[in-house]
This record gives sequence, C-alpha cells and structure tokens, in this order.
Amino acid sequence: MPKETQPAPNPRPATAANNPAAPTLQWTAPSGWEEQPASGFRKGSFLVRGSDGKTADVSVSSFPEQAGGLLGNVNRWRNQLKLAPIANEAEAGTPMPVAGRDMFFVDLVSAQPLQPNGAKTRVLGGIFPLNGETWFFKMMGPERSVDARAKAFRTFTGDVNREESSG
Repeated sequence: MPKETQPAPNPRPATAANNPAAPTLQWTAPSGWEEQPASGFRKGSFLVRGSDGKTADVSVSSFPEQAGGLLGNVNRWRNQLKLAPIANEAEAGTPMPVAGRDMFFVDLVSAQPLQPNGAKTRVLGGIFPLNGETWFFKMMGPERSVDARAKAFRTFTGDVNREESSG
C-alpha cells in the first residue's frame, strides 16, 4: 500500500466563484485518496479507504462570506455528531497557520456510537476564510479510520496554498 503522505500527481485548484481575480486555492491529495466527483459547493471530494475496509469521506467546500460564522459551523459539525453546542470559540478548536493565514482546526469525536458497526464517528476539519469566502476541509468517518489518517489530513490541510490569479 502506498504511503499516505505522498502527494497525488496533480494539485486541484479552485477559484473564488464571485471573484475571478481572487487567489486560487490549491491542494494536493495524499496518494491512496480516491477522487470523487465534486458538485455544488463541494470543490473537492475524496474517499479514503482503510486496510480494514472502512472508509472516511473528505470534502473541500466553499461558501460566500462567513457562511454562518466559526462558532455556527463548529456547532453544525457537533450536531452531526450528536454533541451539545458550545458557546465559546475558545472551546471549538485551534488556529493553524496555512498559506500565510490562520485556518481554524477542529477535532471532534461523537460521545456515542453513530456508525452502523457500533463505532464512534470522528470529524477533523479546517475552516479557512479567504477573500470573501469561507473554505471548509472536512474528514468524517469511523473514529479509528479517521484516527489512522489524521496525520495525512493535517498535512493535506496544512499544505493548502494560494496562487495569485493573473488577469
């Protein structure tokens, strides 16, 4: 099995829809991540298979403006995991430097089993505001599957970069 941290050969760019002169975000998926069709707000989509046959879903999405704000989005993810909402951004996660700016990094695990096999669900996420848009990088799946790929996901989000558009 190829090493998860090796980049796929072609980085995927995505340009801000409302501003063609805005910087382009680029990311490189680790080898072994299976690219899936992107649609709607989902600019990138990957299926990550583990040696145990379990899969995790990775999505890259963008929404205009603040898209509900940091706390609102973290609480939306918490709700997906049946976790109680929080009222303080300091409890939500940690900032991580990416492309000369801060990406807010979130690591959540459901308190109860949510998977069909009785496993808990884990979400790793990055929230990245840039040029009037908010970008979301999210990995969701069985806790152990996501845990085994957490380092690759952090590398994936940490290596996002901006390319200035010409025009």
